[in-house]
Amino acid sequence: MGAPKEKAGHPTFDSLLAAARAELRRLSPAEAAVVVARGARLVDTRPHVQRPADG
Repeated sequence: MGAPKEKAGHPTFDSLLAAARAELRRLSPAEAAVVVARGARLVDTRPHVQRPADG
């Protein structure tokens, strides 16, 4: 079973997610520390099992 095909005028969830992710600007750890120190909120959306392994 392959990836779902887009129907005319109806994007798939995966294509919508890819488009949204393409608009994000990823921060390096150093950049994140600077903006958090300036008052920004940082939301970690990784699963809890990934956080200890990846920092």
